[in-house]
Amino acid sequence: MQLTFEYMPYSYDDDLQLIPNDFSDPDNLRFVIEQDYTSAFSIFTNPDDASSSFERSFLEQWFHRLQAFPLFVCIEVNRYDEEEFEALCQSCSITYNDLTPLAEKRFIVAELKHAEDFHRLYSYIHPHASWNDLVIWSTKPNVFRIEYRTHYHSERPEKTVIVSMQENMSVFAFSHDADIVNVVSNQSFFETADYLFKTLPDFVVPTLDDDTEDVQKKE
Repeated sequence: MQLTFEYMPYSYDDDLQLIPNDFSDPDNLRFVIEQDYTSAFSIFTNPDDASSSFERSFLEQWFHRLQAFPLFVCIEVNRYDEEEFEALCQSCSITYNDLTPLAEKRFIVAELKHAEDFHRLYSYIHPHASWNDLVIWSTKPNVFRIEYRTHYHSERPEKTVIVSMQENMSVFAFSHDADIVNVVSNQSFFETADYLFKTLPDFVVPTLDDDTEDVQKKE
C-alpha cells in the first residue's frame, strides 16, 4: 500500500511568534484544536490508483502498533441515521456519550476499547466521513467539548467541536471526502518522518512529500 506523508510547517503571526498550523476547518469551523502540539502531518493515498482508499486494515493495524487503544472517536450523527448508529454500538457493546442531546445534528463520542471495536464501527464512520460528516479520533479521553463559535461565512454562532490537546496525545481526523487523514500529535514517535515510518505496518510503502519536516519542530 502506497501512502504519501506531508508534514505541516509552522508559520509566524503578526508579532513574529512561531505558531503551528492546525487542521481546523476554515469554512464551517466544525472543529478547533486548542493548546500546543509538537507535530502535524497529512496522509494521502496514491492518486494514481483508482481503487486506493483508507482501508480499515491499515488504520486498524497502525493503531494497534501505536498501542493507541482505547481510542475515543467524535462522530457527527444526523437524526435520520441515529438509530443505525445506536443499534450498531449496542450490538457491539460500544459505549458512547452524546455531547449534543436533542439536537438535529448530534456529536457523539464513542469509546473503542479494542481493535475489534474499530473494525466494527469503521463500516459506519468511513462512509459518513466521505459524506463530509465530522470524524475525529483521540488517544485520550475527555478532550472533546462543544462550544458556540462564529461561523466563517456568518455572524451566527454554530456548534463547534473543541479538541483540547494533552501531553502524549494524538488526534486523527478525516478530511472532506475521507481521502486524507490529518494527524496532530504531542507524541515523540511522530516528530520526524524517520520515527513516523517506523510505526507503520510492514505492507505500507511510505513517501515523504517534501522537506517541510525540517521546519516542523519549534526552536
